[in-house]
Amino acid sequence: EGGKRYVASFAPMVVEEYCNGDKVAIEIIEKNVQHIARLLTQAIAVAQSNRVIVIGGFITNNRSVLEPLMKKYVSAQLIFSDLPSVFGSCLVCLNRIGVEVSDDFRENFKKTYNHS
Repeated sequence: EGGKRYVASFAPMVVEEYCNGDKVAIEIIEKNVQHIARLLTQAIAVAQSNRVIVIGGFITNNRSVLEPLMKKYVSAQLIFSDLPSVFGSCLVCLNRIGVEVSDDFRENFKKTYNHS
């Protein structure tokens, strides 16, 4: 009962109401995008980069709504992946053992990955 999953279960409704112009939903989304932007800005400073890859189910599933808002607060180039975040872990592992990843590997991963 309760907990993070319970709270997260309301996210799709909040996004829908944001799109419908609900003032409370707008406040919730704006506030959380600002928090995410602050975290991204810190990560960008540490990495000394002008690009950042944005991952996470909520963000990628609601990209059309969140990306324009995030661009208001983050000056770096935002890169949204069309692959699950576990793909990045897979790349790190392959890189560590000296395996070069091809576009074919990426496409095959995208087609065959099953997260259930």
